[in-house]
Amino acid sequence: MTHNYIIYYEDLTLRQIQNEDLETLRLWRNNTEETVFLKKIPYITKAMQLNWYKDYLKDNDQIGFSIFSKDKLIGSVSLYSRKADSIEAGKIQIGDSNSHGKQYASKCMAMVSFFAFSALKCQRVFATVNSMNLAAKKSYSRIGFIKIGEEQSLSSFGGIEEILSLDPDTLKKNFQSDLIELSNETKKENQL
Repeated sequence: MTHNYIIYYEDLTLRQIQNEDLETLRLWRNNTEETVFLKKIPYITKAMQLNWYKDYLKDNDQIGFSIFSKDKLIGSVSLYSRKADSIEAGKIQIGDSNSHGKQYASKCMAMVSFFAFSALKCQRVFATVNSMNLAAKKSYSRIGFIKIGEEQSLSSFGGIEEILSLDPDTLKKNFQSDLIELSNETKKENQL
């Protein structure tokens, strides 16, 4: 989905995925060691990435964000599968290896959840995490996600996906969401 939303928290900024982000995001997604817990997909070529991006910009059911620490691209995260008053958050990847271990995944999940509650007026955010992905489980629980179910995993790793849920009050209790800033400004048009 083409959007102009920008979300700020501490040194992190989430903004629309743009054409200049694509190659870095593609390289990170093709790194099989870093994406073992993500949905298994074939190797992504430059042409496939560009086609995905064109389709993504027309898809009103998905809101993707590039993640920046200061001015450096470090990853991506998305909101998708919107239903009445809920949405799923995920597809998160902190691809920049120098940004690992800094709780950026927790902060970014809190940022997109806050956005879902504030801007989209959702009452619940869902996420799925592989039961063996201990770092992600810790990251999600840190901001208040709780397990509500399980399903078979589609990741390369296999196993079980835990279905997690978060509501606005729980986020507020577990995270300094009052420090998150939202903006809906036109900074730069998406160009192919």
